Amino acid sequence: MEYFGLVDKLRDYCTDHNWVFIYGNDSFANALTDSHKYLANQKILVADFSCLPVIEGSKVQSMTYTGVMMLGQKCEAITKSTLDETPIQKYDNRLKELSQLLTIAIGQISCDNEMEVIGLNMKFDLNKFDLNADFVACSLNFIQ
Repeated sequence: MEYFGLVDKLRDYCTDHNWVFIYGNDSFANALTDSHKYLANQKILVADFSCLPVIEGSKVQSMTYTGVMMLGQKCEAITKSTLDETPIQKYDNRLKELSQLLTIAIGQISCDNEMEVIGLNMKFDLNKFDLNADFVACSLNFIQ
């Protein structure tokens, strides 16, 4: 992967898996998530990264991407994320699967692009954005 290419790789991964990809901070992502019609079981990946290049002798020698990836879903074939759905229902209906899919995606993206992942910290982010979707959010660093 070329330096500064992480966003391209995330977008490609989403395209390959038929996920909606949204890049940017929460305010920007909130506006974009509302502008899409989601199918049952369709996944939404929201990402926002900064990068720290290490430059030696006028060349980038390494890059650390620091940021957040969130994998979410609005509804399944039967249920829809709602404010009155309990946390355990959310977990059973979508959060457990989203956690598994997000860790697989992070592992595959890092492996395919010869990056190391450090500082991975995951949490559930319920009723996120005006869309009222549930997400598994993680902060992490990719080292290239």
